[in-house]
Amino acid sequence: LVRPLLHPLPTPLHLVRARALNTSHHESIPLNPLGGCVKPTMASLALVGIATASFVLFQVWLQLTKATWSWAPRLAFLNNVFYSVANVVFFVYALKSFADAGLWEEIKAGRSWGVILENMFTKPLKPHASADFALAIYMYSKVWEFQDLIYVGLMGAPLNLHFRVHHVLTLSLGYVMFVFRTRSGALFCLANVFTHVFLYAYFGGARGPLMHSIVRLCGHLQLFVGIGFSMMGLCFKLRSGSLKTVDIAVSEGYPLFMSTVFLILLRMEIAEERKKSKRD
Repeated sequence: LVRPLLHPLPTPLHLVRARALNTSHHESIPLNPLGGCVKPTMASLALVGIATASFVLFQVWLQLTKATWSWAPRLAFLNNVFYSVANVVFFVYALKSFADAGLWEEIKAGRSWGVILENMFTKPLKPHASADFALAIYMYSKVWEFQDLIYVGLMGAPLNLHFRVHHVLTLSLGYVMFVFRTRSGALFCLANVFTHVFLYAYFGGARGPLMHSIVRLCGHLQLFVGIGFSMMGLCFKLRSGSLKTVDIAVSEGYPLFMSTVFLILLRMEIAEERKKSKRD
């Protein structure tokens, strides 16, 4: 039952081997119409759906049982510190990998801004082992991040709506970016990873008014990047007429929708914090 589900998604070990050989796993896996490294098959969608459903079920279990664990605060601290440092390393790696896959090639070539924008938002990243690996790790990292919800829930702390929705749906967003390899997705990936450096450092103990302001600023900027670049990708691809509408809707429309939802939830969270501070 498990093997047919896992087959459509290259594992990290598969990608590490391709990276070591300086090749791309594209040679053994059919491309989708937008140049992505896997086809969005029912099997791979089912795998993402099963993982997402398990996130939801765990939240329901926590809500019903009110379970707590004395080790949760310490594990949360260690996870936050580790993940902040890991995101620093990954940001540098992803930045170079996406550049090698042609993210900035029109800018480097000195093309006009019209050509830069059109190519930036109509052409996917080029097949490249390092970029494939970076996108896969970004997608799989969304499963790792679910630990946040586990530890916070087991600490007995309330889980706000933004926190719940974000951790349930980001895996599907990472999957879309991994499948379609859009440049707008790569740019959002970089912005998201950069934000996580400060976010996890903050929850790892580097608190203070300045760090809180940086976290809030980065949190907004990454969503503006997601909304702005996905909207541009949507417009340029629809105007070009070279791709199927459903492919465009999934590759650019879904990230645009999710970034908008996350921004609305973030603003709701901030408004609730302000109300609480006034009451206190």
